[in-house]
Amino acid sequence: MARGGRRKGAGRKPSGRESKVAMLIRVEPSLRRRLERDAKRSRRSLSRELELRLADSVAVTSQGDKRTRALCYLIAQVAAMLLHLHKRSGGTEFDWITNRADFDAFRTAILRILDWLAPVSAVDTDRYTEFTDPVDAGGTTARMIMLALSRDSAESRAYADASRAPSGSAHYAFPQAAEALNFNPKKAG
Repeated sequence: MARGGRRKGAGRKPSGRESKVAMLIRVEPSLRRRLERDAKRSRRSLSRELELRLADSVAVTSQGDKRTRALCYLIAQVAAMLLHLHKRSGGTEFDWITNRADFDAFRTAILRILDWLAPVSAVDTDRYTEFTDPVDAGGTTARMIMLALSRDSAESRAYADASRAPSGSAHYAFPQAAEALNFNPKKAG
């Protein structure tokens, strides 16, 4: 008998062409409860939920546009540096969502970085054939994002649950983003 009181080779055998391996990890009980809740909501086993989340996590870090990830990192650094500067000057809490001075500092830093990163080539106005120019394409994209943020969160999550969307699905992510950003559809419209 193997250590732990189980027979060697006991347990469920892998099915399908590709066998899977077991992993033992320890997590906080509150994290396990959240994962179990999400697995139940998605009608998946806890094991399958964890596997999909790990696969999403690996895909995000190994694929995608490195430049966009780098820009997101820089934006996070802008927030961290402004928070530090704000604390150093003895200010109250830094919050670019609710404080207009903080927002203006944050926005200015991001716009300057984008300006510094701008290609020196001429603007190809024919690149976005469905739009009059790149500014029109960007404005339309922003309106589409605002529309997605404006959706009813409960309806979006219910749709995601019913369609068994993966945890990283836009149907979950947009409501989370709207909540985190205190998004007000009336203000955006």
